[in-house]
Amino acid sequence: MTPILPLEHYKFARDERFRQWWISDRKGVIIYTFYDFVPNVKEASQLLRRKFSGETTLAIRALTPEIYALNDEQERQWIVLEVLIQPQRSYMFALKRGLKINRGQEATVVPAISRSAAGAYMIMRFSGLPLDDGPEVCADKVRRSMGKLFPFWHGEKIRVRDVFAETIDEEDAVRYHGSIVAILDDDYYIPQHNLETGLAYISEYDIQAKFESIGPFHYSAYCSACHTIDSHTTENCKYFKKEYPGGIYS
Repeated sequence: MTPILPLEHYKFARDERFRQWWISDRKGVIIYTFYDFVPNVKEASQLLRRKFSGETTLAIRALTPEIYALNDEQERQWIVLEVLIQPQRSYMFALKRGLKINRGQEATVVPAISRSAAGAYMIMRFSGLPLDDGPEVCADKVRRSMGKLFPFWHGEKIRVRDVFAETIDEEDAVRYHGSIVAILDDDYYIPQHNLETGLAYISEYDIQAKFESIGPFHYSAYCSACHTIDSHTTENCKYFKKEYPGGIYS
C-alpha cells in the first residue's frame, strides 16, 4: 500500500514559516518579527521594553531582513529585532506571552535557531520493505544500509539525522505498511540511473527497494519530535505550539 502523505508533508512551506534571520549563535536570544506593523526600530524597541519590568535586562539588536529577502520587496521593509533577555524566567515569559502590537496585529516571537542546527536536509522514502521485522527494526536496518544505497555512496560517510517508520490511520488501527522515511543532513548526489529506476539497495535486506526523494533544503532546521524540516529544532518544538502566543502556529 502506498503511503498517503506526500514527502512535502515533512517540510514546512518556507514562505509561510522559516526565516533565515531566525539563525543566531547567541544564547538566550529571541527573534521578534514586527513585519510592517511599526514604522521603525526605535518604536519597536520602545514597545518591547514597555512589556517588561525593571527586573528584566534586554539587549536589543536590529536585524536586516533585506539581506535575505532579495526578491520580496515587502519583507525588505520589515522590522526585526534580535533580543537577549535575562534572567531565564523573563526569557520563558516572553515566549509564552508573545507580543501584541495593535488589535489584530502580533509580532512573531521565536527562539533563535543555532547556526549548527541549520543544515541542508534531504528527505527520502523507501517503500515496499518487508513487514516481518516490524517498523522499529526495519527503520534500524534502513539506517544501517544508508551508506550502500547507491554505488557512488560506497565509502562515503552519510550523515543521517533521523529514520522513522510511516504509519497510516485506518478505521480500526494505526498500521505500518513497509515504508520508512530518512532525513539526511547534507546534499548527496543520487546517480541518474537510480533516479530513473526509482530503486535503492537496502543491504540489510539484500533487496532493491523503491525510493523517492526531495531536497536539499538549505538553511533549515529539523525537529525529530514532529518530523518536520524548515522551522524549528527538537528542543524548541514546544515554543511553536499554539499555547505559545508568539509562535508560528498562533
